Amino acid sequence: MIQELLKKLGFTEKQIAIYTAVLEHGRLNYTDLSKKTKLNRTTVYSVAKELLDRGVLQEDLTSPVKALLAAPPEALSVMTTQEEKNLHEKKSLIARTIDEIRSLPSVSHYVAPAITFIPEQRMGQYLREKSDEWNVGLMTSDKTWWGFQDVSFVSKYGDWIDWYWKQAPTDIVLKLFSNDEASEREMRTRTPARREIRYWKSKETFTGTLWVIGDTVITINTRESPFSLVEMRDRNMAQNLRAVFSTLWEK
Repeated sequence: MIQELLKKLGFTEKQIAIYTAVLEHGRLNYTDLSKKTKLNRTTVYSVAKELLDRGVLQEDLTSPVKALLAAPPEALSVMTTQEEKNLHEKKSLIARTIDEIRSLPSVSHYVAPAITFIPEQRMGQYLREKSDEWNVGLMTSDKTWWGFQDVSFVSKYGDWIDWYWKQAPTDIVLKLFSNDEASEREMRTRTPARREIRYWKSKETFTGTLWVIGDTVITINTRESPFSLVEMRDRNMAQNLRAVFSTLWEK
């Protein structure tokens, strides 16, 4: 059971063999560890170093013969912390790379829009899969999610909205127009103030959703089944729509 869990956490077969051997015996020197795992000494030293770097093993330096001890089980949580740090650094690096690529003369000219159609059965998964990419787009523009929203989207995909705002970068804000209905009022009590909704003063009801996220324009139908999402990467259109919504927001 432990072996299967460790495998799912990304441990290799050799790492699992060494780690579980130390867990079982409490303390093992490198010679004994080689015998217990049937791995040669060179491999034991190499794999043990990987586990030491991960923080799940510790080296006992008090003995004349170096030995390995298992760190407290809670040390496994350090792996998640490091992965989160690496992911944050990767996102920042991606944002910087995008800026550098955009500054190149060869890509600074107009690029034809790229359009993706997502049917109802894939929408929930797609919203989660694309969130990090959309965040990068926001971070490299004005960090503001613009547009208008049909309240039926809140009713149908409220779980995704809750999830998104729990993990979204804290400097991203949302400014959407919507209609004053119970589902949206209730959602506002669960999400941060930076998710700002203004109720449309007209009596007309939004029957579709439109988002402007960096260079991406997204339209969503959740009013009538089958639902659908259309994503269009078009820098010029996004820039124009962003200007329209920011002007409306200031009025």
